[in-house]
Amino acid sequence: MNEFIQSGIVYLVIVWSVWVTLRRYAPSLIHVPQQHLATWLSHQGFTKAGQYFTPQQNSGGCDSGCGSCKTGCATPVEQVQVVKWRK
Repeated sequence: MNEFIQSGIVYLVIVWSVWVTLRRYAPSLIHVPQQHLATWLSHQGFTKAGQYFTPQQNSGGCDSGCGSCKTGCATPVEQVQVVKWRK
């Protein structure tokens, strides 16, 4: 019984880790299955869970981490501040 519980916990941690990694690095790959899960949960009567699993739309701007643009974003220009020494 103890081995069953340990295996179940390890399985859940692995599934959660894969899910989070895919959401972070391959959002277009995970978007459709996540939307199907959210729709199914909503139809089963779990509206709060369905709202939680509904995928968020990316804003598409720079620094959003979406990775959808092929051109890349311009790097911000750094301002140089001059240090003035006082005696």
